[in-house]
Amino acid sequence: MEWMLNEAQRQNLTQEGYFGGLILDEMSIQDDIQIVHYKSGSSLVGLTDSGPDIKMMRAASMGKAESKMASHVLQNIFHGITGFRWPFANYPNTQASPSDLFITIWKCVDALYEYGFKAIYCCMDGSSNNRAFFFLNFLHQNPIDKDGCQTL
Repeated sequence: MEWMLNEAQRQNLTQEGYFGGLILDEMSIQDDIQIVHYKSGSSLVGLTDSGPDIKMMRAASMGKAESKMASHVLQNIFHGITGFRWPFANYPNTQASPSDLFITIWKCVDALYEYGFKAIYCCMDGSSNNRAFFFLNFLHQNPIDKDGCQTL
């Protein structure tokens, strides 16, 4: 987020440039696990990691905590109304459920806000999990019209 803010400041974004949308794209990735050495430690790369809240929610619902190999990655991109575009978060997962999306997206909106960026719209494809995410946000109305378009 600091890198994103520094780049926005370097480009002398106008105040309007800090307003934009959150673009979400979940992509399939090749299953792979690697040991990455950095400074004095090592870590495994390739396991699911959508944050501690989702890990706790899954552990509570399944009765156990486990890590799986990621088969997808959820990429979050900020796209400002003046054209500034920045991918700021990637979450490896095994296809994000609607509840995972709910937690992750609202955390991203909050993180953007903390750095001065205002997400005023959200754009994603029409997968069933994404449609269900929208229903979690609009419990008393259908945000998807007869043509499959999602409106806020």
